[in-house]
Amino acid sequence: PHSPVPNPFMLQQQQQQLAAAQNSKGSEQEKAQRVMAIQQQISGTMAQLTALQGALMQAMSGSVDTTA
Repeated sequence: PHSPVPNPFMLQQQQQQLAAAQNSKGSEQEKAQRVMAIQQQISGTMAQLTALQGALMQAMSGSVDTTA
């Protein structure tokens, strides 16, 4: 399935999930696994947002050479 386009709200949601996982009941191991899974999701979202931002900057600068 095609992953949805990342947006800042998605990141906010994942950070809330992260906090919830850290405060959840359960063994330390369970919590650690959950937290790690969410952190992976977050870093994936961050990478997508960074790539998106890079593409946006390129598109905005057009064919103008930005190397001064």
